[in-house]
Amino acid sequence: MRHARMGRRFDMPTSQRLHMFRTITQAVIRDGGVRTTQARAKEVQPMVDKMITLGKANTVHARRMAFTTLADLN
Repeated sequence: MRHARMGRRFDMPTSQRLHMFRTITQAVIRDGGVRTTQARAKEVQPMVDKMITLGKANTVHARRMAFTTLADLN
C-alpha cells in the first residue's frame, strides 16, 4: 500500500529524480521557463516557488540556502 507516499517516482532512483528536479529548477530560474511534461512541472513547482521566495529575502542565509539547490551540478 502507498499510504503517506507523496510525489511521483518517474520510474527512476531517488537520487536521479532529485537531480532532474534540480536541473529543471535551475533552467526555470536561469532561462525563465522550460519545456517539460505536465507531471514533471507539477512536481518541480514547489522547488521553484521556494527559490523565488528565497530570492526575495535578500539575506546571506537566503542566498546560501538557494546556492545549495542552484549550485552547478557538474
